[in-house]
Amino acid sequence: YVDTNQYEKAKEVIDKILKLNPKGKDVLLKKFFLYLKLGKVNEFIKTLEELKDKYKNNFEYHFILGMAYEEVKDYQNAIKHYEKAKQLRPENTEIYERLTTIYIQLKQYNKAIKELKQAIKLNPNDYQLYTALSQVYELKGNYQKVIQVLQEALKKFPNNPVLHYYLAIAYDNLNNWEKTEYHLKKALELRPNFPDVLNYLGYSYIIRNINIDKGIELVKKALHFQPDHPAYLDSLAWGLFKKGKVEKALEYMIKVYKKMPDDPVINYHYGRILEALGEKSKAKSVYEKALKLLEELDKEPEKGITKKIKERLKNLKW
Repeated sequence: YVDTNQYEKAKEVIDKILKLNPKGKDVLLKKFFLYLKLGKVNEFIKTLEELKDKYKNNFEYHFILGMAYEEVKDYQNAIKHYEKAKQLRPENTEIYERLTTIYIQLKQYNKAIKELKQAIKLNPNDYQLYTALSQVYELKGNYQKVIQVLQEALKKFPNNPVLHYYLAIAYDNLNNWEKTEYHLKKALELRPNFPDVLNYLGYSYIIRNINIDKGIELVKKALHFQPDHPAYLDSLAWGLFKKGKVEKALEYMIKVYKKMPDDPVINYHYGRILEALGEKSKAKSVYEKALKLLEELDKEPEKGITKKIKERLKNLKW
């Protein structure tokens, strides 16, 4: 029934199965995802809450109810049920990850860090827990701690390209280009066909004017694996713009802008291309939009971009 989009009939079948096997985790999960598709998560929550006395010590019950509350952004109730699930099965690291996600949404970063550290103690062989922890420290703006966590992870997983990639980003945030480039190249040495790294290194060469041709070459390799990726297409457009191929750059940028119209960096790039083509009125509008988008962010997605946009607007001549 689900495969043929007959969700109401699927719901009837799952409800019957649940009556026969109310403790079945797989059935509960299927019911949750089905109600999710039907837009009836609150109804699902109401159904499960009516069973709370019967299943107060059931791990699956609290975990899935936590997921449901998380889906409707009732984070306090989600935390309550995840904490109960943690008491019932403290070795389950997935609970710590779900709690981390909620605490990040609430910007309670210290609590998120505490959950991830507990998860790492339970499962020190999961490198993704280290990257998740590093990302929370990044949200706090503590890049030294980001580097410390990733370096610790690399001692355990020295040949993990993802860790080198994240470490490169951390060093980039600290304006340490030498170490940024080193770890990007190391990541590619370990995984030559790593699209995100190919694009990151390529774009870095382009924006720093280190080697625009090499940058374009690397970005094109990334696009070989993900031809429609808007960030990669933006990198290519910016490289072409810097090479003076403005009309070709516009072709790619139009595609990018349709996919990501609310990215301030893309608006800046689009504005520069429009300005170069004499479309000054359109460029002004796009620049102003970029500034408004930047005001809504906690930090600049690309250092110095706000100043660059203001300078373009100031010097825009009609």
